[in-house]
Amino acid sequence: MGAPRWGTSAPLEKIEPNNRNPNNYSIISTDFSKGYTEEYGCAEGGTLCPKGNAGIVQLYDPDRVKKPLKRTNPDKAVGADPKWQEISWDQALDEIAAKMKGTTAPPDHGGPGRRR
Repeated sequence: MGAPRWGTSAPLEKIEPNNRNPNNYSIISTDFSKGYTEEYGCAEGGTLCPKGNAGIVQLYDPDRVKKPLKRTNPDKAVGADPKWQEISWDQALDEIAAKMKGTTAPPDHGGPGRRR
């Protein structure tokens, strides 16, 4: 996890860097482990990237997608209205699973490692 959220009260006020994640360490060098402890991680140097800092803004954006949407217009031309329709999470997962099952090769495909 890159940026833990502390507390459970709403609204979210601050996102802090995860001091145990070397990707959040501002000094890119071999000194990452200097001052590292099991209990606290890095002593200093933890930062968030701009995308992490924008996390709060994204969370409360009124245009944020909160439910699965399905394109009902097959026309994918530039400027064509996709005609999004809200669907349930169960329907979305079922449709994705069905599409994924169609992409797997049959067990007897005749390729290397074929079992007999």
